[in-house]
Amino acid sequence: MEATKLEYTTWFKAIFLMTHIKKSYSILELSRLLGIKRYRTVWYLTMKIRMGMGKNLLAKEYLQFFYILSNSSENEYNINELKHHSISAIHNTSTKGEDEINLIAPLQLQWNVNAEENRLRKTGYRCLKILGAQKDIEFKNPITPIKTSIQSWMNKLLSNSNRILKGAHHGVSYLHIQKYMFEFSFNYNGRRKDKFEPLISSILED
Repeated sequence: MEATKLEYTTWFKAIFLMTHIKKSYSILELSRLLGIKRYRTVWYLTMKIRMGMGKNLLAKEYLQFFYILSNSSENEYNINELKHHSISAIHNTSTKGEDEINLIAPLQLQWNVNAEENRLRKTGYRCLKILGAQKDIEFKNPITPIKTSIQSWMNKLLSNSNRILKGAHHGVSYLHIQKYMFEFSFNYNGRRKDKFEPLISSILED
């Protein structure tokens, strides 16, 4: 929110909308709700908020780490959804209804993102504040899920996240997939509690 030209009420409204929906708003829909005509302004606003959602996730400790790997050979630079790629999910508890996740884009994809972000910094990219979403992610040794119930749960997470990327957003650049995973994980973990105030507190700490 530093040096923003938008009113704080616009920020708070956007945060409220993004934390009170099961799925995700498209940029065009959010533009209409916020009354902002410029697409790029709303896009940049949502990316900053997603970065804030990730900060909350990365501050937590998780107990188990699972890994899904697809056999597809799709090019990482043409990712429209995650079903063709590996995806990580960190699971906090086996208690039904209280599980927490942090979906993480594939390690190989993160390497490509780092390389592209370094290139963008050298070119004077104007949206530097939304780079580095993956810099604090700790990659742990993968544990492949064995139980059928766990595999089913993982597949459901993967299917739901894909539906958002392909449906509401009609595909997402590989450069920003981790930010959308932050949003999905944050809203999933807070599905039974208030998410607005914790996110506001996390953002204002900066």
